[in-house]
Amino acid sequence: AYKVDWAGVTAFVPETLQPKTSISDGAKVTLNYVGWTDTGVFDSSILNWQAKNVTSETSFAGQELRPLALVFKQQRMIPGFESAIQGMKAGESKTFTIAPEQAYGTDPTKHPLGNKTLTFKVHIESVE
Repeated sequence: AYKVDWAGVTAFVPETLQPKTSISDGAKVTLNYVGWTDTGVFDSSILNWQAKNVTSETSFAGQELRPLALVFKQQRMIPGFESAIQGMKAGESKTFTIAPEQAYGTDPTKHPLGNKTLTFKVHIESVE
């Protein structure tokens, strides 16, 4: 419910109904990314990243992209990734490193990226 200020001052809008400007629980987020380990890039939102030999230095500008869309804290992202992007705003870019314990764990038999330190470069396209 809205509370109207009849005196003409700003109306109260409950926090759950306010538009999101930064990444927080329930925000719809669209972002571009490049993820790599010490052995090279393992994933990217740049289309055909393998054929284009995308590296950690590759810019998103001028690339054909398929941004990742997610609802923050409602999908299964690795904990370190969620922690790193929380609070970011549309248009913001960041590079961050995630220890194995906050990524896919320390057992390489459970996941191909197990016991690997991951680094990501992300650009937030939109936050709603």
